[in-house]
Amino acid sequence: MKIIQNDKQKQQYLNKFVQMLNEEDTSYSKYIKIVTFEKGEHIYYEGDEVDYLYVLLEGSMIIAPSSEDGKIAIIDYCNPGSMLGDLEYFSHDNIYHDCIAASTSIFVSIKYQYVESYFSKKNSFNYFLAKSLADKLKSASFKQSSNMLYPFDKRLANYILDLSTIHDINEVSIDTSTIAQYFGVTDRHYRRTLAKFEQLRMVKRDKKKIIILNRELLEHYGENK
Repeated sequence: MKIIQNDKQKQQYLNKFVQMLNEEDTSYSKYIKIVTFEKGEHIYYEGDEVDYLYVLLEGSMIIAPSSEDGKIAIIDYCNPGSMLGDLEYFSHDNIYHDCIAASTSIFVSIKYQYVESYFSKKNSFNYFLAKSLADKLKSASFKQSSNMLYPFDKRLANYILDLSTIHDINEVSIDTSTIAQYFGVTDRHYRRTLAKFEQLRMVKRDKKKIIILNRELLEHYGENK
């Protein structure tokens, strides 16, 4: 982990956080740090004591149970706006699973004592915290039901659409192995499904990027009938 010291960079990321909170007051900047984790670096290990709340501003992270053989079984894949340490803050538990940067990632870091003494008194932050918890509950519920009911190609179509909506662009960066593990399929099955999307001219691949060519068709394809 590295703390970003450059004032210009810090202000840039602080502005992103302000936008996430839908908040104009920036006086709380003295209570937060902007930190970066490199790809593959652990933010937390399973069982760690948690004393910081992290909000992902750029990049991505994965949540995975620890394994003695070193293999990773991904149970969640998080994008900008995701919060880490919120569940543990309320439950007073240690971290539940390994949390690993899936790419170079930038976070807002807030010490628990400042969450308690300052941020918890701000309505905008409490709303953001509550929404984060609600989103996690919704995501877990949807993932469980969709894994049982819907085929992989429909889930992948919706995942690509969701990612592009979050970033408000028509292209997304996806790591094959990471996403295959996240959905519980083989790399081969993932590539074969993506090739089918290309044949239908819904998307095209450009190295590690997926470019949406026909959003309407992709949305129709992802509909659960």
